[in-house]
Amino acid sequence: MRTSTWARLAVVAAPIALAGLAACAGPDTAAPSPSPSSSPSASVEATTAEESPTPSEPPAPSDSATLSVAATGPEAAEGRWCSATEGEDAARACYVVALPSATYDDGTVVDITAHDSPWEQGDGVYEFAMVDAPFGTYYPAGVPLEGYDDSIAGPDPVDEDRIWNAQTGELHLRAD
Repeated sequence: MRTSTWARLAVVAAPIALAGLAACAGPDTAAPSPSPSSSPSASVEATTAEESPTPSEPPAPSDSATLSVAATGPEAAEGRWCSATEGEDAARACYVVALPSATYDDGTVVDITAHDSPWEQGDGVYEFAMVDAPFGTYYPAGVPLEGYDDSIAGPDPVDEDRIWNAQTGELHLRAD
């Protein structure tokens, strides 16, 4: 007689599941002890609440500790951005990134995840693309802009998050 894979899995999983239930049993529940024929990898030792060590209190955060967690990955580019470039059309000088799109102040919405972008460039840098052109490359604070010409918008403000479009020469800084 042939035994199905599911049946063999059930035979193997049942003792493990019972051992897991025994480990979760409260102090008022009698947990079965592992049999001598159990394999060492399948045995679980149950403890009661009285036997468990008392967890220590976590240290209180210091005044300098930060409790917020910054976004990482492409989501780090989400938020409001405004131009650092002189002469940019005021209606399109600022936009809000909420992946998968960016919405300019004039109401224009563009998809910035076209062509399977964003593409990771390393060091937290992500390149975003629209359907017909690059949108820009997100650079986190501390990472210098690659291929940046400071004659367009002045020196690279490396201490700030930036979105740089090398094709159009537009540099946007985080505004939120």
